[in-house]
Amino acid sequence: MDAFKKIDSIVAGMLDGGNLAEGVRGQEVLNEWSEIVGEQIAQHSRAVSLADGVLWVEVDGSVWAQELVFLTPHIQETIDQKLGSGRVREVRFRSSRV
Repeated sequence: MDAFKKIDSIVAGMLDGGNLAEGVRGQEVLNEWSEIVGEQIAQHSRAVSLADGVLWVEVDGSVWAQELVFLTPHIQETIDQKLGSGRVREVRFRSSRV
């Protein structure tokens, strides 16, 4: 029984801070992208990475990139509401085939 408590505290310590915790939080943003932006936008974009508070999103062409730049405050607000504030401090878009 003591061994399980020790393993549990080690895992909890790994998740409480550091790169592993950041990676888990980042993966949630990537997984929830279509729910964050809605189906229509998700058909033309894909969240690809989150590191150091910067979310990178690939979009289907420069027109979509420009549109999403205007929607960035709403996107960040939705992320904060759904997943907790402070995960994303900046959203950057790059044009790519999605």
